[in-house]
Amino acid sequence: MSILADAVTSMARNRDAVLLYTLLGTGVTTIKRIGDLVMAVLLSLPPESYVLRTYQFGMDLFLAIAYAAVSALAFTRMGRELDKPLWKVADDREALRRFFLPWLLIILSFLTLMRVLDKAALWDPEHSAVVLLQFLYFAVFLLSVPVGACIMFSGEFAWHTLLEALAPLVHQLPKAIAVIFINFIAFAAHLAVIDLLVRYPEWRAKLWLMALVD
Repeated sequence: MSILADAVTSMARNRDAVLLYTLLGTGVTTIKRIGDLVMAVLLSLPPESYVLRTYQFGMDLFLAIAYAAVSALAFTRMGRELDKPLWKVADDREALRRFFLPWLLIILSFLTLMRVLDKAALWDPEHSAVVLLQFLYFAVFLLSVPVGACIMFSGEFAWHTLLEALAPLVHQLPKAIAVIFINFIAFAAHLAVIDLLVRYPEWRAKLWLMALVD
């Protein structure tokens, strides 16, 4: 499909922005992995302990803030090249001012849903609410980046123009489906990795491997 071929070409034209996104994203997840290993070594606490819950909350907040900044910066730099001369975001400071908040809300929603799903699955894996949460998790995984991209393309985040900003997902449905399909492939890979980590839990102690997986 032409949109996917264009995407590959666009990534090649924006190597610096792609590299920025990859390196910063890897750095963020590596910090998280190091924190997890330190907590595992220093503390042998039950999963519901106050210390572990506080650590998880703090780490989730760190991930949301860091990835929101990375997404706003890297995608703005891509947009500057892909949408010239219409793209009018002057620099990184302006990018963060306009787009940090929507990405923060998207990523926080994703992390919150993931934590609620984890808790619900532990409480009663057969409950109907777990199925609903799994569907929502799947939908957010598929739509988070397209939604963020639509908001950025509109120029600035505002609640009263949100539906208008998201309209391309409906008006350009075949192209939107092509993009969502890529996220579906990523979701399948995500599940495959989780399955491997369940089968081989010793892999989680290999920091280099987990950073590469991330």
